Amino acid sequence: MEEYNKYQSQEWVEIQNEIEKDEKSPSMMDEFKPKIEINDYFIPKYMSRPSTDGRLTSTKKGRKIISSAEHDYLVNFKGYQMLVALYQGTDSHIGERCAYYLTDNGEIDMKFTMKKGEGSFMTSVLSGDVVGAIRRGSQEYRAILCDAIKERRLEI
Repeated sequence: MEEYNKYQSQEWVEIQNEIEKDEKSPSMMDEFKPKIEINDYFIPKYMSRPSTDGRLTSTKKGRKIISSAEHDYLVNFKGYQMLVALYQGTDSHIGERCAYYLTDNGEIDMKFTMKKGEGSFMTSVLSGDVVGAIRRGSQEYRAILCDAIKERRLEI
């Protein structure tokens, strides 16, 4: 009987060790977390799409094409700074929304569409209205934005 308990306890220890190894190893979801580029000087190019403001040019064959020399950016630089500050400062729903907008996932047209349906706080953030975002945000988001201003990560 003692041998059985001894074997059982050794097996139990091995199982516990395996569980601890699994908990310490990175999960599959960690491998697929979005790669977010955080830049202090300019908005990344993946946050833009070719401009479709209706400027037409003609070719030699008479076809008309849209000039794509300009780009429409999803946010201006202040909006980008606010997205980065909120992404780094919170893990709530707003942090996830900021992570979505900052991720290079090839869904730029979907992001432009979703931008139109955001609430007042995220609309202020995406438009680069710092004062409006501070006024409309909760106490947690106000604190994050004010800390970013104090640390000179966000321009007014």
